Amino acid sequence: MRLGADDRHGQQFEGIIELITLHEVLAVDAEALALCVALEESLFARAEFEARSAPIREALLARVYTYPDDDSARLVLADHLLEQGDAQCEFIMLQCSSQPDEARVRELLGKHSDAWQVPLGPLVAPAYTRFERGFPVAVQMNVERRPLLPLPSPGPAWGTVREIDWEWSGPPEAAAWLAHPHVHGLQHLRRTRAVIGRRLGAHGLGVQRLELQGRLVVEAPEIFTALSGLPRLTWVDIPNADLRDVALCATSPIARRLERFTLSVRRNWTLAATPSEPVTVSVTLLERERCGQLSAAIRDAVGFGNRGLPCASLPRRS
Repeated sequence: MRLGADDRHGQQFEGIIELITLHEVLAVDAEALALCVALEESLFARAEFEARSAPIREALLARVYTYPDDDSARLVLADHLLEQGDAQCEFIMLQCSSQPDEARVRELLGKHSDAWQVPLGPLVAPAYTRFERGFPVAVQMNVERRPLLPLPSPGPAWGTVREIDWEWSGPPEAAAWLAHPHVHGLQHLRRTRAVIGRRLGAHGLGVQRLELQGRLVVEAPEIFTALSGLPRLTWVDIPNADLRDVALCATSPIARRLERFTLSVRRNWTLAATPSEPVTVSVTLLERERCGQLSAAIRDAVGFGNRGLPCASLPRRS
């Protein structure tokens, strides 16, 4: 857009240009000129160094993302970052130490955590990310970015992530997103809605622990049969469950395969099943008026095994 002479902003701009042309430019003395030349040469050398180092850095990062359990890859990367004066070098070394300086760790996170999460993209809520051994290991999906569709593909940096707090009812392609090869390290999926959970088995994810939300018996009665497609799943949590969810899981193909199944119903009672243990089911009654509900849940829990049943009852809180 061109500004005409009658335009107020155009007149102001012309006035600024006139002031600049009238300003007397002082001559640069030899010392200042030498400093400028030295600065330019330093910046040029720095740019050249970074250009040469970039492929090495990317290769080392790729190894960390591909083999997240290999501490040696992280320490080699830290040595490389040390040459560049990158603060993440110190952070990696601190978190890989057997006795890290926690105060210094918090200080570095306060200054750099947002920048260190940039490779994860826009779907992560920065304030909730947990770091281990220098990289993000647990993240929460960003509520403000939920309308962002379609989901941007996860980049290689997701390789270090072990736990995702999903807390999202959609979109339908979320299960396929979680099955992306870059999310290969995912072990714990928290606050997963039934609409997503029932699709996970079709993708054969390596998830070991899954927390489900929603009325499973109503929204996804086939969910535990579908979850049998997760070969490593050994732990299922259902907070705020429906009474019938106990039978839903206990009669499913994964009931005896689970190492632990926990469920709570509106803070009235809780039930935990560990099929491999001598004491298979344990229950806690929080509201004595719900004894009938709990009795029904215990009968359904026989599907996990019936080698032992400890019970506890807590008094009503005043």
